[in-house]
Amino acid sequence: TKRRAAATSEWALAEVEQGDAASALRRLQTVADPDAAASAAATPADADRLIVIGRAHLALGQPAQAEPALQAADTYWQSADPNARWAGEAAYWLGQCHAVQGRRAAAQEAMGRAQRILERSPFAADRVLFARVRRE
Repeated sequence: TKRRAAATSEWALAEVEQGDAASALRRLQTVADPDAAASAAATPADADRLIVIGRAHLALGQPAQAEPALQAADTYWQSADPNARWAGEAAYWLGQCHAVQGRRAAAQEAMGRAQRILERSPFAADRVLFARVRRE
């Protein structure tokens, strides 16, 4: 169900943030194949799941595996609501992925979008990401 998938994504995100990215990817496989699911996002929940997948792969030092998921999440938000705080989050993580791969121009473009959005967000977590963008 949708609620189960959303809860699983939240749990997986907590695992990524606690340093257990491998477990997060295994957990996400219970609701969808992370590799197959990295090609598209049809809903905000799909985009959230893709960001978690991408972050998990980045945490595991696998930027090439992270990129399709993060690109799909960013593409979703660019078309759904490019000024939403979620669009800023997607752009931030995509920018991180590009930076790790040495794609400076692509990283700067994504981080610029992230900064523009996140600097206006009232959420504390977004202010943390904004602060990271400013340092990079």
